[in-house]
Amino acid sequence: MQALNQFVRAENAVRQAMQQKPYTYPLTQDDVSALTDRLNSELSPENIYCDGECSDHEAEQKYVLFGQAASELIRYASNHNYPTPLIHI
Repeated sequence: MQALNQFVRAENAVRQAMQQKPYTYPLTQDDVSALTDRLNSELSPENIYCDGECSDHEAEQKYVLFGQAASELIRYASNHNYPTPLIHI
């Protein structure tokens, strides 16, 4: 779950800056839902390509990382008997 852990750490850095409670393990069903929303946002073409400001190579790297995190989140949800997240990869 390396990619998911990396994604959660990055999200927690943002949450800390916004003075919000960090995600902690074990993730709750609400955490999984919120992370699903964030991954769907990050996987949108506008965000993958930074509105056209990053190279195809950079965009591909982001897509792979977020895709791996999404796969790991789906597996995490399944292992904890949570509903399967709907992630648009």
